[in-house]
Amino acid sequence: MKRALCSWLIAFFVAGVISGCGGTDDPITTSSTGPAAKEAAPLAANVAYTYFNSDPLARFAVEIANPATAARLGVTGTWKALDADGVIVGTHDTELPTIAAGQSIVYVGGAGAANLTGTPAQVTFEVTDEGKLSSQPLEPSIAVSTTTLNRAEFDLNGDGRDYDVTLTLTALTDVNPADIKTNVILKNAAGKIVGADWTDMSTAPAALAAGDKVKVATIVTVPHGKPASVETFVSD
Repeated sequence: MKRALCSWLIAFFVAGVISGCGGTDDPITTSSTGPAAKEAAPLAANVAYTYFNSDPLARFAVEIANPATAARLGVTGTWKALDADGVIVGTHDTELPTIAAGQSIVYVGGAGAANLTGTPAQVTFEVTDEGKLSSQPLEPSIAVSTTTLNRAEFDLNGDGRDYDVTLTLTALTDVNPADIKTNVILKNAAGKIVGADWTDMSTAPAALAAGDKVKVATIVTVPHGKPASVETFVSD
């Protein structure tokens, strides 16, 4: 059975229903009209992918876009997993990474049997705090150097095909691997998300110095379709 924990992602997308590396805060004055209003334009969300099974297990991806002309720091959100009768069977509060101006992230969430009290049939996601606006440039501390995608030798779940994804991460500055969140999105040839999960950082050393490299991996279940490409999103 796949990892049973609540997680999180991230990408290079308040509320949707399914079934970053920040700098110093630099507050920006806003108004209801004109350029300042565009700077503070609210976040937009699109639930792009869900996968549930009766283990129970849930995986989902939410695209969150920042149309503002300034980055947003400290954005928070809450997801709730509901069963077929609308009963909450799991929930999680999370802080999203910094979302650059005019850019999007993909939040990958989920849980397993340890954090779900029933089988999910849908998930709701709500941005609970849109954070603060900042004009400071983003300074990532980790980068993905290489990515490999291979069909797994066997499938952990009977309702989909599993794929092994391995990433090589390179530290750009000194960083604690425990702070790194690495998420994986699989897309088909048409660009649609067909699988989503996060990597296990337990094999990484206790600390990474600038220039250090480490390999991390995950298994992504694809319930329908065939993956043609991998996108990875890293934050710390």
